[in-house]
Formats: sequence, structure tokens, C-alpha cells
Amino acid sequence: LSDDPDLHPACIVVIGDQSSGKSSVLESLIKLPLPRGDNIVTKVPLVLQCRSLRENEAPQIAVSIGLASSSSSVKNLTNTNSLEKVIRDFQQKILSSANGCQVSDKPIFVNVKSYAIPDVTLIDLPGINYSNENIKSQIKSMYEKYISKDNVIILNVLSCLTDVPSNESVLFAKKADPLGIRTMNVFTKIDRSTFSDFRNKIKEVNRFIAVRNRTPEELTQNISWENVRSYETQLLDTWDIDPSCKGICALSQFLVTEGYEMVLKSIANLLQEIPRHIYDIETEVKELGLPCSSELEKKYAYDGMSTYVTERLNLLLKGLSNLDDSHDLFMNLCLQEKLNAYSEAFLLAQRAIFSERTFQFVEQSLSKTKGTVLPNFLSTSVFKLVFENLIQCHGLYDLTASGLVYRGFSMPNSGNREDSIIDYIKKCISQLLAEHFTKKPLSNVFTKRFTNDIYDKLNQYAVEISSVLESLLHAELNVGPYTVNSQYIDNIQRLKNLSSSSKESEKPSNVNSGKNTLFGSSTYTQSSRSPEKVSAPDDLELDSKTITLLSNCLTSQNQAVSEMQVCLYSYWLVFKKRLIDHVHIIIRDFVTSKIQKFNDLAQILWLENYDVYLDILQETNDVAVLRSRLTTRLDNMKKAHSTLKNIFS
Repeated sequence: LSDDPDLHPACIVVIGDQSSGKSSVLESLIKLPLPRGDNIVTKVPLVLQCRSLRENEAPQIAVSIGLASSSSSVKNLTNTNSLEKVIRDFQQKILSSANGCQVSDKPIFVNVKSYAIPDVTLIDLPGINYSNENIKSQIKSMYEKYISKDNVIILNVLSCLTDVPSNESVLFAKKADPLGIRTMNVFTKIDRSTFSDFRNKIKEVNRFIAVRNRTPEELTQNISWENVRSYETQLLDTWDIDPSCKGICALSQFLVTEGYEMVLKSIANLLQEIPRHIYDIETEVKELGLPCSSELEKKYAYDGMSTYVTERLNLLLKGLSNLDDSHDLFMNLCLQEKLNAYSEAFLLAQRAIFSERTFQFVEQSLSKTKGTVLPNFLSTSVFKLVFENLIQCHGLYDLTASGLVYRGFSMPNSGNREDSIIDYIKKCISQLLAEHFTKKPLSNVFTKRFTNDIYDKLNQYAVEISSVLESLLHAELNVGPYTVNSQYIDNIQRLKNLSSSSKESEKPSNVNSGKNTLFGSSTYTQSSRSPEKVSAPDDLELDSKTITLLSNCLTSQNQAVSEMQVCLYSYWLVFKKRLIDHVHIIIRDFVTSKIQKFNDLAQILWLENYDVYLDILQETNDVAVLRSRLTTRLDNMKKAHSTLKNIFS
């Protein structure tokens, strides 16, 4: 569990100022050479896993970046003298990828099995550097990370030459352990201090041990560890302090005893915490889904994606959206708004259709036929010709057959651009796919390919719908004018009656000669007295001015032209309602039969692109790394839990 971010086994952490003698103390404990120097030498956490040799075991030293059991860069040493160089090389390797930082919190593990060393794990942190504020800040953060846990023993190494009350490592230890029950202060360089000075310094701390390390001269002369221990004993025998506070042997005994007690206390807690973390990690791995390594796993991931989008589309089309959904995903509402915008654009177009120009076209067309002066005569061929011209020349054909479905269209009154039905559906499906890929990430290559395939298929559907709408328009134009709707005749009669009522109410004092029509007129003058207002039913869609024009139209000398215009407008009202209703039904049927069944569309694409999808459907590299890390943590926790249960029992 040493590398686990959530569970922290009991450990002993070594802190202190730069050049306080930390490395020398550790050397004395494990009897192996560690990096030394005047400047900052320890630049990363050094985890010393010390084990005393059992019977029939051989000495061993293994150095690795990360745990040896999971690291690919393990170096096994046969020559103890090369340990210092290997540690320096590993430090340099870590710092070379640390973006220019001079220290790093990525640990180096040194696994040592040797004779006459304590069974402890020590974590040696970089010494506090006072000359560089940036390095000092990074080391402080490292200290807070490692010594704040309650199951950590703090080994604070102090030089007898330092001012204890103001020492940074002392302040850090007191902050993490205010009562001092987890802290042991180790005083070094006692050979350069008097007992009187030493006695004054230990008054500032709760617990202490005094040790004597090898001096630089002794190191140069290669004085043995046994001789150094002898010098230490000779010096401390002259000092009046408790035997448990004297020397490296006392420190070794303290570490074994205190470390053992700390481990026993933490085992019970770990046995309770580990199962909870195992459950959380298993849940997280389950949420990642299958790893997309086999064909079955790829299909499972693909089906999960299509099912998610299908279910969301069905809910959205029923008006059931999530609280955090944007307005664009209110699909039932937005689709109806698109259809309403189409209807509005269709209706607004009639102002341009029925104009003075239309009147002139009707008159010119009728002038080429016989019998135009006969009363109550309506030329079917002229009617059809004029009606086709109205639909084709004013954009209504393109608006219905292509603009609504896949090209988009502009509103006649404002010029605002409306997205087509297909473009809107593409946008919604893209958002839903993005939602799913956020939770279940798949490779960018696959997501782009699948999205493009969906777009292509929707474009095919758009062409099919457009073809249906074109056929509908062709049928209207080829068969028309046709209706069995009695409303057509009723509209003609109501328009005539409305025009007569309007004529009586206006009573104009002077009307200029000229052509006055339902859809356009020359200038006319009326009396200063305002006419009595005559209102029209909403379904006739006429304002008072149009009603006035209608009354003038029906008193025109050219009876055939007047009749043609009234009949055109009456048929237009029937045709318009019929066409808009059919368009709404066709679009709604498309949404119901195609979009709500997104899963069927996805399965068609799977069959059409089977080999390609199998090749590119992979989870993202980030997910693969996360899955590997979670799996490793899970395995380590299960092994640790089994081991701890055996120890506890």
C-alpha cells in the first residue's frame, strides 16, 4: 500500500534541515553508503525498506523508481559501494522529466536485506533549503503530505549547532504533532558540542536521542562502523542522560519498538478501511465498462452507446428533459417551433404572392382565353397556370421540398435564418453522443467516424423526406385545383358578402378610376369621414384594407378577373391548410419512425461498417491508463487485506 493515494500504512518519515546529518544517520542504521554533499543532495523521497536477514537468506539490495513489484526499472546490486551512484542516477532520471523542478515527490525505493539492521521502513525526505524559496516551498509541501497522518512517526534530525526554537523542521513537526507523541528528535554532531549546550537544547523538545555519525575525515580514512560506534559510546558515557537516549543502537531499538506498536495500531484501522476502498474501486472499474479488447466487448460498448442515445431521444421527444439540459434539447418543443416557423414563413409569403403583379398576370392570362366577359365563368387552365406560378415563383416549392428538411430557410419578415429539421436533429444527436462519450470515453477516431456516418445516414433520410414532399407538391399542382372541401365554396361566398358589407360602410365621396383588386389597387381617395370598421373571421386572414379592396374588386368591369382572384384566394386558404397539415404529419412520422428508433439506425451502421468499427473502436488512452492503475490498486489492496488478516489473527 506504500504507493496508494488513499491508504497510508504506518511508516517512519525522516525530516530535517539540509546538511543536518540525515543521510549520515540513515547510513549508520543500514550500514550502507548514501548520497552526501554540501548542497541539497536528497532531491526525492527515498524509501528505505530494511529487513534483517533470516536463516539461509542472502544479502540483497534492489533500487527502483516506484515499488519494485510494479516497476520496470529495478536495479539489483551486488556491490554496496555502487548504491550511492545508482540513487543519484535515478534522482536525475526523475528530475529530467519534472519540467525543470529541482526536487520531486516521486519516490525511489531501496529494498535492503542485510545483517544486523532494524526491520523498519524509513522515508527520507529532502532537507529544508533556506537559500532558494521556490525549493523550500516545494519541500514544505512534501513535508505536509508525508507527516500529517496520525500513523506516521516523525524522525526529526537536528544538528547540535542549530537554534532549536526557530528551526523549520521543529516547527513543521510541532504543527503536524502538537503534543509531540509521534516525534523523535535525533541530535547529530554531538562531538562538536558541549554537554552544557546540549542540555539547553533538549529543553525545547519532548523526546530525543543523541547520535554520533562518521565525520568527513573518518569517511575519507574509511573508519569502520564498529569504530565509529565505539567513539560514540566513549563520548556519550561522559554525558548524564538516560541510556535509552544514547546512540544509534538506542535509535534502532526505538524505531523497531515504536514502529511495531504503530503498525499494530494501524492494522485494525486498515482492515476496516480497505474493504470500503475495494468496493469503491470495483464500482469505478465497473463504471468504465468492458475494456473493448475483444469483438464481444466492442459490440457491448457500441450497444451501450446506441441504447443511451435512443433512451434519451425518446424521453426528449416526449418532453421529458433533464434539469441541466439546454433549450436546444427540448426536442418536442423545438421541433414544433421549427414546424411553426415553416407555417409562418408559408403564410407570410402570401403577401408577396397576392399583389398587383399577380392581378396583372391573371388579367394577361385571361385575356388570351375566350369568354372572359361571360358572367360566372372560371377558366380551369388559367386557374391552374396562375396557381402553379404562385407556388413556383415565390419560393414556396423550395421552402417545402428542401428548405424545411435539410437546407434551412429565412423568415420573410425578419430575415432570421432557421435551421432545417435535419440540421437540428444532427445537433441534438451530437450533444447526446458527447454526453455518453464523457461518461464512457471511446477513441476520437471512432467517435468522429461514427458521428460522420450518422450525419450521412440522416442526409439520406432528408433526401427521402424531401422526395415525399416533392411528390405531395406535384400532386397538388398536377391535380389542382381540386377539393371536396365545402369550405372552398363557403369562403367564396363569405368573401363576397364581406366585401358588400364593407362597400356599404365606406360610402366614399370620390373614387378615382382605375383597377381595384382584392390583392392590389391603384390610388384611391375616400371621404374625410372614417368608414365603419368591418371585421373578418380569423380563418379568412383579411385586414380592413383588404376587405375594402375586395369590395372595389367585385364592382370591377372585368367580372372574370374579379371572380378569378376571389376563387384563387379561396382555394389558397384550403390548399395552404391542407399542405401545412400534411407537411407536419410527414415530419412527425419521420421523427417517430426513424429518430425515435435510433437504435435501429445504429445497428444498420454497425452492419454496414462492421470491419472498420471493429478496427477503430477502442477506449481512450486515458481510460486505459486509469483502468490499469485501478486494477493494480485493487490487486494490491486485496493482497494487503489478506496479509493483514493473517497478521491480525
